[in-house]
Amino acid sequence: GGVNFVFFFNDTATTRSTLFPYTTPLPILPATYVINKKGEVIYSFIDEDYTKRSEPQTILDIIRKNS
Repeated sequence: GGVNFVFFFNDTATTRSTLFPYTTPLPILPATYVINKKGEVIYSFIDEDYTKRSEPQTILDIIRKNS
């Protein structure tokens, strides 16, 4: 299972600068992100094994450290 997204590929191997769309199925994976007030991702966790999750204490430590 997955979700189809549209990507644009720039073929730099040729002299053409044409962008053309193509679709590919992507897996849906759980992810955890911590984003600071500037909009920067300061922590991310993603694993191909959907049963593995970021530890709550790790997330709390990141938040406290960057508050």
